[in-house]
Amino acid sequence: MWWMIIVVILLTAAYFLWPTPAVPSSEAGKAGLDDFNFPTSSNSRVIPEVFGTVHLHGNIMYAGGLTAAPITQTVSSGKRGSTTQTVGYSYFLDLAYAICGRVDLINEFRIDNSPVKTGIGLT
Repeated sequence: MWWMIIVVILLTAAYFLWPTPAVPSSEAGKAGLDDFNFPTSSNSRVIPEVFGTVHLHGNIMYAGGLTAAPITQTVSSGKRGSTTQTVGYSYFLDLAYAICGRVDLINEFRIDNSPVKTGIGLT
């Protein structure tokens, strides 16, 4: 019976003397505008003229206004409780697309294969 008390005392002492685990920090910082690759227009790139209804990739004429919102996660840090850690970033960017020729109607505008705006009428 007395040896069980000694084991409990030793385990309790080991728990409080054991170093707390270090929470790994997020080493990846926020990205800047230079870290992204955009399709842009240049003198050598042909801007297609459209007849009828087609799926068309527009040329990016402007990219700017980059903002980053941190994605945080609560991480357990052992005896000290929990801490909040940044695990990534959500990026928001202003883009200006250009298409060539007279446009009667843009049926759908897509980003990452998801419709953003539909039925944009232009006159």
